[in-house]
Amino acid sequence: KILSAMPSQSVVGNLSISEIKKIAADGVRNVAISRRFINKNKSLLKELRKNNIKIFAYHINYDEGIDEDYVTKYEMDAIFGIYADEWTFE
Repeated sequence: KILSAMPSQSVVGNLSISEIKKIAADGVRNVAISRRFINKNKSLLKELRKNNIKIFAYHINYDEGIDEDYVTKYEMDAIFGIYADEWTFE
């Protein structure tokens, strides 16, 4: 009765195109990755999105100057959403 499994970066980080299609067919609709993973893995992220898998990024505010504002301006084209332990509403 699991409504949606959300594999993490360690699970999806090395998937082939056929494996991405299989997890999508098995009902995976969301994955979680570190925002540090984005730049070196854009083709993988594109393939996940192409298979209707939404990508959520974590590690927001872990690196100097990389906050919610930065991610929404410069990295949202690669992901669907972000989650963070704290959020600055300034």
